[in-house]
Amino acid sequence: MLRTLNTAERNIQSLPPNVITLAANTATLLLPDTRNVPGEIAYRRIQNVGGADLYVSIGVTTAAGAPMCDNVAVFHKVLISGQEMDCSADRQIICGFSVAGTTVATEVKQRLTL
Repeated sequence: MLRTLNTAERNIQSLPPNVITLAANTATLLLPDTRNVPGEIAYRRIQNVGGADLYVSIGVTTAAGAPMCDNVAVFHKVLISGQEMDCSADRQIICGFSVAGTTVATEVKQRLTL
C-alpha cells in the first residue's frame, strides 16, 4: 500500500543514520527486507555519497540469503556520486555493489503505533 506522508505527521520517527562503506567488488546489504517487520516503514531512501558508481539490486540474494549484486548482470539501477534513490515502495532487501568501493547514506522513517 502506498501512502502519502504529511511533513508534520506526529507519529513518524527517523531511525538513526547509517552510513555504509562498501568495499571494492563486494556485494553489501544496504537496507534489510522489511516485509515482515512489525510496524509500518513509511520511508526508505539511499544516497551514493562516495566518489564511485553504485550498482543497486532489489530483492536479490544468494540461496543462503546473502546480498547479491554486481556491475554486469545482477543490478537494477546505477547511481552516480550524489544521486539518491527512493526505496519506499521496495520493502525487499536492497543490495549495493561498487567496482572501486563507495559510501552510501541511508534514511529510514518508521510510523509508530499509537
